[in-house]
Amino acid sequence: MFLWFNTTTPGIDNKLVRQAMNYAVDKEVIVKALLRGYGSVLNGQVFSPIYTGYNPDLDPYPYDPEKAKELLAEAGYPDGFSTTLQVPTGAYVAGDQIAQVVAAQLGQVGIKVEIEQMPIQTLIQLGNNAETAGPMRFLGYAAYDMSARGFLIYFRSAGASNQAKDPDYDKLYEAYLAAETEEEKAALVKEITVHMRDYAPMLWLYSQPTTYAVRKGVDWKARPDDWLRAFDMKPAE
Repeated sequence: MFLWFNTTTPGIDNKLVRQAMNYAVDKEVIVKALLRGYGSVLNGQVFSPIYTGYNPDLDPYPYDPEKAKELLAEAGYPDGFSTTLQVPTGAYVAGDQIAQVVAAQLGQVGIKVEIEQMPIQTLIQLGNNAETAGPMRFLGYAAYDMSARGFLIYFRSAGASNQAKDPDYDKLYEAYLAAETEEEKAALVKEITVHMRDYAPMLWLYSQPTTYAVRKGVDWKARPDDWLRAFDMKPAE
């Protein structure tokens, strides 16, 4: 789960501002209070530990509102600025409440956030165009096969939903696709995660918990990618 930035919009187009926003939000409080301890804070990368591309050497952006204010001032926004967050209604666990908390915490460092709520289908449609995508979108993504390649493709500048344009990421991603050995691919994925943490194309939040109820007569195990497939289910013995 993250706030995906539109780097074509004023304020958000500044890397220091995007970093400041990552420092401004207390992700630990969100997980503990609103998710009741389920889920985990993302450590500055799109991967959680179950992904093959996960980088264990990265740390989350710590909650540091004073650091956030310093970065905003350095970026030319000592008094903050106003922006918009598009939020899908009823799409994610406690999503509406979490969006309110994030907006409030950003407000505490001077970033005034107007929340626009809409069905997730509308948000996705608007997000396919930089002119209609909000400066920030509250979204959750997962790769169907839990691979690095299956996830990194979303963040290319040419990606329809990605308005966080980053030519340096594109170069690293192309190098990753062209790599001939697994060792080369792993090294490039690690380099990509380090680069993304610094470039901050999003405000990393948390890995969302998944909760299921399974009828006694059904034998089924939850998948880590949230997919529900009927052919994975069978009558319990």
